[in-house]
Amino acid sequence: MTQRVGSISILVNNAGIHLKKSAMETTPAEFNTVLQTHVVASFSLARAILPDMVQRRHGNILFTASMASLFGIPLVMAYSAAKSAHLGMVRSLATEVSQHGVRVNAVAPGWIESDMMIHALNGDPERTQKILGRTPMNCFGTAEDIGLAATFLCSPAARFITGVVLPVDGGASIGF
Repeated sequence: MTQRVGSISILVNNAGIHLKKSAMETTPAEFNTVLQTHVVASFSLARAILPDMVQRRHGNILFTASMASLFGIPLVMAYSAAKSAHLGMVRSLATEVSQHGVRVNAVAPGWIESDMMIHALNGDPERTQKILGRTPMNCFGTAEDIGLAATFLCSPAARFITGVVLPVDGGASIGF
């Protein structure tokens, strides 16, 4: 890969799809598609760029996890499984490659103002208030919040941080 694009210093595994269906209605093919998109693609990209990062003794791999990887959310079993797999990948990969100067971390976004959030809330003010009531900061995050956290984790300021999942969720994951 490096012959085509040069050395890569930061890989952000952010591609994904969402499937909102009950576990009983989710087909094995749908489940597999979600896993392929989130898990197998992330593994394949990491595998492709790791040899150069290890050889240069420098690099950052960042996964985009989710609140769904931290606690149970109904109707998103495939998505939760995929995002939970990211957590295992972060921890395992960090133990393998951090000694070679490659750090591996994840951000776990909470409710972020986006088309996906708008679609999920679908004009449901009760659900919106329920979410905000369980979020200590009492607001939704922005894409910039995620970008700043990602920038920090891939910067020299985080030079001694590897194998962590950073919730960026206004405190929603700390409990009720």
